[in-house]
Amino acid sequence: MNKTNFDEDCIHGDPWTVLPVKTRKFAKDCTEIVLSYRKINKLINFENFENLEALWLNNNKLETVDGLEQNFRIKILSFGGNRIQSIQNSCLINMKFLKILFLNNNKLRNLDNNILFLKNFSFLENLNLFGNPLSEEPEYRPRIVYSLPSLDIFDRHSK
Repeated sequence: MNKTNFDEDCIHGDPWTVLPVKTRKFAKDCTEIVLSYRKINKLINFENFENLEALWLNNNKLETVDGLEQNFRIKILSFGGNRIQSIQNSCLINMKFLKILFLNNNKLRNLDNNILFLKNFSFLENLNLFGNPLSEEPEYRPRIVYSLPSLDIFDRHSK
């Protein structure tokens, strides 16, 4: 039997499910959420988490980076081990203070387009793109390091 994405049930990544106290004040004060290894394929209900600074979503089934439009204070974002094909036109553009971005082991292609997008993040210090198809493109590492001078660590190595 051939299983496609249309056959999968939608599994929501909802930050309220991991809060010990489920109040609006607690959500507002929450600065870090871990929703890794949950087979999540859609993010919902992040709008009350306005002070969120770190979000761990690694090893899920996310195909897009959306649902975080209100979370512009995020500094640490881990999307490693998902199914993301593009970061252009995503809610990442709102995260001007992003320092750490893990997108390793996804399905990102077209290094040039991703470099152009990532240049918007002047505070980005740590970036991981290892394990994406774009990491096989010619001169991958030098092109990233040259284009993103704010980086201190790239693909788990000092630049």
